[in-house]
Amino acid sequence: MRRLDAGSAKHPPHLHPQSDTLNTPAAPAAAAATAAAAAAAAAAAAHQQHQQQQQQQQQQQQQQQQQQQEEEEEEWW
Repeated sequence: MRRLDAGSAKHPPHLHPQSDTLNTPAAPAAAAATAAAAAAAAAAAAHQQHQQQQQQQQQQQQQQQQQQQEEEEEEWW
């Protein structure tokens, strides 16, 4: 019994060399899922950045319009 315990301690069943884990059928699927998640995150970040740019442009336009109105009012008087 002791020999079996010592042998199992040297080679625990849950540890596999990297080559074994890379060759499992789940690895390509996991890599594809990771790539898809990264692409989705990048798309979401780009969309969010685009929205922020639009908001900034709108704010700038509003500020410019306010300035123009104030200047026109000053000239009118």
